[in-house]
Formats: sequence, C-alpha cells, structure tokens
Amino acid sequence: MRAYQYKLTPLTPIHIGNGDSLEAYQYVIKDGHLYTFDMSTLYQKISSKHQQLLKDAMLTNAILLRTRVNDLYTEEYGYTSKMKVSRAIEKLYNDKLRGASKQSMQNQLLIQAFINSMNKAYIPGSTIKGAIRSGIVHAIAKEREDVEYTITKNPRINLDKAKTPKWVQQIDNEYFEYNNIPQDPFKTVKISDTVGELSLLVGQTNVWTLKHGRFNSGVPMYLTCASGVLQNADAHTVEGRLVSDDKLLTKMKYQNLSLADIIDDNWTKALHVMESEEEFFERAGYSDGVAIYRKLQKYLRGLDMEMAMPLRMGRGCGMNSTTLNLVNKKRSNRTDPASRMLFEGKYPMGWCVMEFVEL
Repeated sequence: MRAYQYKLTPLTPIHIGNGDSLEAYQYVIKDGHLYTFDMSTLYQKISSKHQQLLKDAMLTNAILLRTRVNDLYTEEYGYTSKMKVSRAIEKLYNDKLRGASKQSMQNQLLIQAFINSMNKAYIPGSTIKGAIRSGIVHAIAKEREDVEYTITKNPRINLDKAKTPKWVQQIDNEYFEYNNIPQDPFKTVKISDTVGELSLLVGQTNVWTLKHGRFNSGVPMYLTCASGVLQNADAHTVEGRLVSDDKLLTKMKYQNLSLADIIDDNWTKALHVMESEEEFFERAGYSDGVAIYRKLQKYLRGLDMEMAMPLRMGRGCGMNSTTLNLVNKKRSNRTDPASRMLFEGKYPMGWCVMEFVEL
C-alpha cells in the first residue's frame, strides 16, 4: 500500500456543479459578496412589520420577494455561505433586482452552485480520478496510428456515438489489460475528496465562437467557481489523499500502474491540449486567450515534473480535453471545435495542478 498526500491548486476557474441553481430570492449581493442564508432565520430576526412584508411578497411573486429580501437582509443576521462576486455580476444583480421585463432577463439572475456538503464546497475524488484516467488514455492514443473516427457537423458538431466511446473503451481495456470492471487495475487507486477551503467566486461565463473570422461571445451563464491563482494570487490550495493498493494490483494482469506513469501521461495530455488551445486563440486573434495560455505554461515550468502534474476538469473544459479529438487521424480544421467557454471573457475553464508527497 502506497499513500500520498496531494495538494490541488486551481490555476483557472473550475466549476463542478451539483445540479442546483440559486434563485435571486435565495441570495443577496452586497459590497462585492454574495450571501446565502436560511429564510426562516431571517424571518425570525426581523420585526413583525417586516415579517408581514416578507409574507406578502412570498404570496405575490419572485420579483417582489427578492426585492424585499435584499431590503431586509443584513450580514448580522447570519449566512450559510459568503463568497466574492465579480463586478459584472454585482452590476447585473442591482440592475435587474427591481424587476425583469422578460423571462430571459429574470433567468439571468440564476446562479449555478458549486458541489458542496453542508455548505462547504469541495472537488470530488471521482472527478479527479476521471481526469487522471482521461490523461492516461489520451497519452496512449497519441502513440497509436489507428485511432480514427468520423465527426460530422449537421450543423453542430455531432460526435459519432457509436465510434468515439468505442475507441476510448478499447484503448482503456487494451492498456490496462482487463475485460470487465472487477479486473480493472484502476480500482486499486483511491482518491479522496478535497478538504480545505476553496476560494469561491461567482462570475460570468460565455461560450465564444470563431465564425467567419470573428470571435464573438454568446449568451452569458453565471457560475460559482473555484478561482485560480492566475486570476487571484491568493487563491486557496486544497488537499486530499491518493492511495494505491499494490497488494490488490498484483492480482491483476496489468501491474505497472505507478504514480510516475500517471504523472507522465497527464503531462503528455496537458501539454498537447495547451499547445492546441494557444494555436486556436492565435487563429482567433484573441490576445487575452494567448496570454493566459503562455502564463499557464510559464507556471508549469516551475513545477517538479516528477511529483506534480497539470489536470483539467469540470465544466467548460471543451471537446479537445474531454474526447480523443486531438489524436484522431481523421481530425480536420473543419470539424475541430470552434467554441471556447471563457470566464469573464478571459480565463479558460478547469486547469489545476496536483502535487504529491509520499506519506
């Protein structure tokens, strides 16, 4: 049994959702911070006059309710969570608070939550493990000459569902030499959820699309993200454990699953993706995107490549990070993804670094 403590440092915004969204009456934004709170606690702490105003609003509509909540709430009443918001989000909130003429405008106040337990955000070990395994498959596929499948645009990118997963599964099975789940050697690797406090930030994301030589943003979405050190030098690092069961591994056909292999393969994938992303932003003429990827690569050059590795996970990672597109022999400029999700119009989503110390 080998155990390692890992430290995970977000480099760019990471969003891992839990399917929940915050309605505007479930939070308040004041002085650059978003507060979530318990409505019953707020009700108990306000005067009887204000209690009646709040009840009337609940029976009227969501727009009046969120306005009353904003008027009545103060930080001294307590909160279940407090996080920073971008200036764009705070401005939107204040502009739309008193009403929305269209349903689409009302939906702009929906904020997608970060996965949490008892109001404490974390990154699941299963998410980390999935990102690691994706790196291994990508690195192996990069060395093969037979990875090819067709992508059609009709009119959107439509991965051939019969072929793409087939290649991923085939490479995975051949590399790890297993035919069914009980024989999967990756079962011997256990990764815990993160512990520690993520630096949460609520901000705006847009999908930017390169079309006819122009790079334009689409409809905004509002996400709660773990901010990264490239946008916030004080962004927090979180921790966890990775345990490899050597005794169980000896019972498998494939017995060479070492931390060194995992790290090396994930470097291969990350550098391949970063090179492709920088080329895309250069082609789009988007200097902010090029600059961020150069900063990412500069940061990575300062790491110990034997005990640290870059990963990409969560929402907005894009097709090149989540499929075998970059190693597909039938890949072409025509079928490459033309869109990228950016946080606040600048930061690509999902990049982080894992560093290991053997215990």
